[in-house]
Amino acid sequence: MVEIVPVPASGGNKNKNIIIALVSIIAVILLFTTGYLLMRSQSFKKSFTEAKEQNGKLEKDLIFYKSTNLAKEVELVSLKLKNAEEDLASTKTTLTKLQAGVSNVPQMTRIASLMMTTFGKGPPNCFSASDKTIINEELKALGDREWISKWEDFINDTDAKNCSMSPDKLEQAVNYGLTKISEAVK
Repeated sequence: MVEIVPVPASGGNKNKNIIIALVSIIAVILLFTTGYLLMRSQSFKKSFTEAKEQNGKLEKDLIFYKSTNLAKEVELVSLKLKNAEEDLASTKTTLTKLQAGVSNVPQMTRIASLMMTTFGKGPPNCFSASDKTIINEELKALGDREWISKWEDFINDTDAKNCSMSPDKLEQAVNYGLTKISEAVK
Protein backbone atom coordinates (compact mmCIF):
# COMPACT_ATOMS: atom_id res chain seq x y z
CA MET A 1 0.00 0.00 0.00
CA VAL A 2 1.00 3.42 -0.62
CA GLU A 3 1.37 5.63 2.14
CA ILE A 4 0.65 9.29 1.84
CA VAL A 5 2.90 11.46 3.74
CA PRO A 6 1.56 14.84 4.59
CA VAL A 7 3.78 17.77 3.71
CA PRO A 8 4.35 20.07 6.54
CA ALA A 9 2.69 23.42 6.14
CA SER A 10 5.87 25.44 6.53
CA GLY A 11 7.49 23.67 3.52
CA GLY A 12 4.67 24.75 1.18
CA ASN A 13 5.02 28.29 2.34
CA LYS A 14 8.69 28.15 1.72
CA ASN A 15 8.18 27.15 -1.91
CA LYS A 16 5.59 29.84 -2.29
CA ASN A 17 7.98 32.40 -0.89
CA ILE A 18 10.70 31.27 -3.27
CA ILE A 19 8.32 31.50 -6.21
CA ILE A 20 7.15 34.95 -5.11
CA ALA A 21 10.75 36.06 -4.64
CA LEU A 22 11.70 34.71 -8.06
CA VAL A 23 8.66 36.33 -9.70
CA SER A 24 9.44 39.58 -7.88
CA ILE A 25 13.07 39.46 -8.99
CA ILE A 26 12.01 38.73 -12.57
CA ALA A 27 9.40 41.53 -12.37
CA VAL A 28 12.01 43.97 -11.05
CA ILE A 29 14.48 42.87 -13.74
CA LEU A 30 11.77 43.28 -16.38
CA LEU A 31 10.83 46.65 -14.90
CA PHE A 32 14.44 47.84 -14.98
CA THR A 33 14.93 46.40 -18.47
CA THR A 34 11.76 48.12 -19.68
CA GLY A 35 12.84 51.40 -18.06
CA TYR A 36 16.31 51.05 -19.55
CA LEU A 37 14.88 50.28 -22.99
CA LEU A 38 12.48 53.24 -22.73
CA MET A 39 15.36 55.53 -21.78
CA ARG A 40 17.44 54.17 -24.65
CA SER A 41 14.47 54.61 -26.98
CA GLN A 42 14.11 58.23 -25.85
CA SER A 43 17.85 58.68 -26.32
CA PHE A 44 17.66 57.16 -29.79
CA LYS A 45 14.66 59.38 -30.64
CA LYS A 46 16.55 62.42 -29.43
CA SER A 47 19.68 61.39 -31.35
CA PHE A 48 17.58 60.70 -34.44
CA THR A 49 15.84 64.08 -34.16
CA GLU A 50 19.18 65.84 -33.67
CA ALA A 51 20.67 63.97 -36.63
CA LYS A 52 17.64 64.88 -38.74
CA GLU A 53 17.94 68.55 -37.74
CA GLN A 54 21.69 68.48 -38.42
CA ASN A 55 21.03 66.88 -41.81
CA GLY A 56 18.48 69.60 -42.63
CA LYS A 57 20.97 72.30 -41.59
CA LEU A 58 23.71 70.68 -43.68
CA GLU A 59 21.36 70.50 -46.68
CA LYS A 60 20.55 74.21 -46.27
CA ASP A 61 24.25 75.03 -45.97
CA LEU A 62 25.00 72.94 -49.04
CA ILE A 63 22.27 74.72 -51.01
CA PHE A 64 23.62 78.06 -49.82
CA TYR A 65 27.20 77.20 -50.82
CA LYS A 66 26.09 75.80 -54.15
CA SER A 67 24.03 78.91 -54.86
CA THR A 68 26.96 81.11 -53.78
CA ASN A 69 29.28 79.20 -56.12
CA LEU A 70 26.68 79.37 -58.85
CA ALA A 71 26.36 83.12 -58.34
CA LYS A 72 30.14 83.46 -58.62
CA GLU A 73 30.15 81.38 -61.78
CA VAL A 74 27.32 83.45 -63.24
CA GLU A 75 29.25 86.61 -62.38
CA LEU A 76 32.38 85.24 -64.08
CA VAL A 77 30.43 84.18 -67.15
CA SER A 78 28.79 87.62 -67.27
CA LEU A 79 32.19 89.29 -67.05
CA LYS A 80 33.56 87.05 -69.81
CA LEU A 81 30.49 87.78 -71.92
CA LYS A 82 30.91 91.52 -71.38
CA ASN A 83 34.59 91.28 -72.38
CA ALA A 84 33.68 89.21 -75.42
CA GLU A 85 31.03 91.77 -76.41
CA GLU A 86 33.58 94.58 -76.05
CA ASP A 87 36.08 92.61 -78.12
CA LEU A 88 33.41 91.96 -80.73
CA ALA A 89 32.49 95.66 -80.88
CA SER A 90 36.16 96.58 -81.22
CA THR A 91 36.63 93.94 -83.91
CA LYS A 92 33.55 95.20 -85.77
CA THR A 93 34.92 98.75 -85.66
CA THR A 94 38.29 97.57 -86.93
CA LEU A 95 36.64 95.47 -89.61
CA THR A 96 34.45 98.37 -90.74
CA LYS A 97 37.51 100.63 -90.92
CA LEU A 98 39.46 97.96 -92.79
CA GLN A 99 36.59 97.35 -95.21
CA ALA A 100 36.34 101.07 -95.91
CA GLY A 101 40.07 101.31 -96.54
CA VAL A 102 40.27 98.12 -98.56
CA SER A 103 37.31 99.05 -100.71
CA ASN A 104 39.47 101.72 -102.39
CA VAL A 105 42.52 99.48 -102.87
CA PRO A 106 41.55 98.20 -106.34
CA GLN A 107 40.97 101.76 -107.55
CA MET A 108 44.25 103.01 -106.01
CA THR A 109 46.11 100.07 -107.54
CA ARG A 110 44.61 100.81 -110.94
CA ILE A 111 45.65 104.50 -110.70
CA ALA A 112 49.24 103.64 -109.70
CA SER A 113 49.36 101.08 -112.51
CA LEU A 114 48.07 103.66 -115.04
CA MET A 115 50.75 106.12 -113.90
CA MET A 116 53.49 103.54 -114.43
CA THR A 117 51.99 102.37 -117.74
CA THR A 118 51.98 105.87 -119.26
CA PHE A 119 55.57 106.32 -118.03
CA GLY A 120 56.61 103.08 -119.72
CA LYS A 121 55.36 104.03 -123.18
CA GLY A 122 57.81 105.25 -125.75
CA PRO A 123 57.69 108.67 -127.52
CA PRO A 124 55.28 110.15 -128.56
CA ASN A 125 52.83 107.93 -126.59
CA CYS A 126 54.16 108.55 -123.09
CA PHE A 127 52.12 110.94 -120.96
CA SER A 128 49.49 111.25 -123.70
CA ALA A 129 46.46 113.46 -123.23
CA SER A 130 44.12 110.45 -123.08
CA ASP A 131 46.30 108.79 -120.37
CA LYS A 132 46.38 112.05 -118.39
CA THR A 133 42.60 112.40 -118.68
CA ILE A 134 41.95 108.81 -117.53
CA ILE A 135 44.31 109.17 -114.55
CA ASN A 136 42.84 112.57 -113.62
CA GLU A 137 39.30 111.14 -113.72
CA GLU A 138 40.31 108.17 -111.57
CA LEU A 139 42.03 110.46 -109.04
CA LYS A 140 39.01 112.79 -108.88
CA ALA A 141 36.68 109.80 -108.37
CA LEU A 142 38.90 108.65 -105.50
CA GLY A 143 38.85 112.17 -104.05
CA ASP A 144 42.37 112.24 -102.61
CA ARG A 145 43.44 115.90 -103.00
CA GLU A 146 47.06 115.30 -102.04
CA TRP A 147 47.50 112.56 -104.61
CA ILE A 148 45.86 114.75 -107.26
CA SER A 149 48.28 117.55 -106.36
CA LYS A 150 51.34 115.25 -106.60
CA TRP A 151 50.15 113.91 -109.97
CA GLU A 152 49.44 117.39 -111.38
CA ASP A 153 52.87 118.57 -110.17
CA PHE A 154 54.43 115.66 -112.08
CA ILE A 155 52.30 116.07 -115.25
CA ASN A 156 53.02 119.79 -115.51
CA ASP A 157 56.73 118.92 -115.98
CA THR A 158 56.21 116.27 -118.72
CA ASP A 159 56.38 116.40 -122.49
CA ALA A 160 54.81 113.58 -124.54
CA LYS A 161 56.90 114.34 -127.66
CA ASN A 162 60.20 113.33 -126.19
CA CYS A 163 58.94 111.70 -122.93
CA SER A 164 60.77 114.22 -120.82
CA MET A 165 59.79 114.32 -117.17
CA SER A 166 60.91 114.72 -113.57
CA PRO A 167 61.46 111.17 -112.27
CA ASP A 168 61.50 112.27 -108.63
CA LYS A 169 58.01 113.79 -109.02
CA LEU A 170 56.69 110.59 -110.66
CA GLU A 171 58.23 108.60 -107.80
CA GLN A 172 56.48 110.86 -105.26
CA ALA A 173 53.10 110.43 -106.96
CA VAL A 174 53.42 106.63 -107.33
CA ASN A 175 54.90 106.13 -103.83
CA TYR A 176 52.09 108.20 -102.34
CA GLY A 177 49.57 105.82 -103.95
CA LEU A 178 51.46 102.72 -102.79
CA THR A 179 51.63 104.14 -99.24
CA LYS A 180 47.86 104.72 -99.29
CA ILE A 181 47.36 101.09 -100.37
CA SER A 182 49.65 99.88 -97.61
CA GLU A 183 47.85 101.98 -94.98
CA ALA A 184 44.46 100.75 -96.16
CA VAL A 185 45.25 97.14 -95.38
CA LYS A 186 46.72 97.71 -91.90
